[in-house]
Amino acid sequence: MSLSLIWLLVGATLCLVELFVPTAFVLFVMGLSALAVALLATIIPSFGLQVFVWIVLSALTIAFSRRLTQQPTVPAMRDPIEAETLTEIPPNQAGRVLYKGNSWRACCDDRELMIPANQRVYVVGRQGNTLFVMPEHLLTALPESDNDRRWSQNASPLPAMDEPVANQESTEEG
Repeated sequence: MSLSLIWLLVGATLCLVELFVPTAFVLFVMGLSALAVALLATIIPSFGLQVFVWIVLSALTIAFSRRLTQQPTVPAMRDPIEAETLTEIPPNQAGRVLYKGNSWRACCDDRELMIPANQRVYVVGRQGNTLFVMPEHLLTALPESDNDRRWSQNASPLPAMDEPVANQESTEEG
């Protein structure tokens, strides 16, 4: 059996396996590289050199295709959403909240404030797997002008879910 035929079989197999085992097109790209090596096998007689070309071609193609694919974006939180504390959230520490039916790690957006358990809160931001919350009575007790000033400082009142949340003090200074 010729080396070209072996590379054709390897390439076709890798491409077919991608259909059944999704690997973000890694196997498909490796299969395409094997098909390219099958064409080059007629001018590159050494099997070791063919394997080297296949590895390099696969790595370069995978790296290049990753740059072309659009990375998933995390949607920004636009409006405060209700949640309920499951545990107490001590000042400058984390607790747990029930948000959309799941338990989440949460910190109070005001680092000096303690929020008791079983309290309704609003989710005002997110960083990684940590939600930033504020008690309901504080957000509803703000005079309209203060509330408008706080939320109108940016075009989007809340940071994107993957952006760090700035301290309240630092946003009021600027």
